[in-house]
Amino acid sequence: MLVQDTWTLEETARDAYLAVCARAADGAGLGAFKRDSAYRAVLEHVSEAQGRAYLDLIVKESPWLVNYFKRFQQNDRYGAPFTFNYDRRVFSPTTLRYAKVLGDLVRLFGSLEGTDIVEIGGGYGGQCKIVSDVFAFRSYTIIDLAPVGKLQQRYLSTLGVQGWTCGTPERLAGRSYDLVISNYALSELSIEGRRFYADSLLCRCPRGYITWNSPAPFDLFGHPLALQVTAERPQTGRSNIIITWGHA
Repeated sequence: MLVQDTWTLEETARDAYLAVCARAADGAGLGAFKRDSAYRAVLEHVSEAQGRAYLDLIVKESPWLVNYFKRFQQNDRYGAPFTFNYDRRVFSPTTLRYAKVLGDLVRLFGSLEGTDIVEIGGGYGGQCKIVSDVFAFRSYTIIDLAPVGKLQQRYLSTLGVQGWTCGTPERLAGRSYDLVISNYALSELSIEGRRFYADSLLCRCPRGYITWNSPAPFDLFGHPLALQVTAERPQTGRSNIIITWGHA
């Protein structure tokens, strides 16, 4: 399960990250958690150059998303992320990555309107926010550790995102979803953690989009899914690939 003893991140870094999440969730304001070095060791470390590459892919492959840029920029109002001026468009690189992933999802699977989506490891909830800017999903479930879930609650409620929920892996309880997403999180679990998700979730989702950032092979542990594997674009890690299923 996505619990502390199956996350392969070094213990000190993990505990420091969870402490930042707890402080941001419990404090008077969200503060500047996106600039905290302990947080950036895990998330929010997309470079300015990578942000440019994400933007270029959006404009080239999903130009219709440009119409939503002002909504997407709301994601940078809280947490004090590092932002950059991309041709008079000011964004954090992380927000551009979330927007690029949304473009991939629509290109592969079509409209996400009225769908049930589950995300394994959702950070502060940025991917959920970006999807909600474009589509009224039926539900969006984020599976994460409890301190991170508290931050998601605080962050997404501050932005007024509705129709979503967060919970620990125990709440999966046999439920099926239309689409499963994992941006780097699934591949950072131990074999036991990955097996849990393969057995309890992946095999019951007809569509999937997994960004895999581990040299270890993706393993469905016997579950038959017709997988397609492509290189991550832009390539942000030597071993990074994107694993998808449920599309033409």
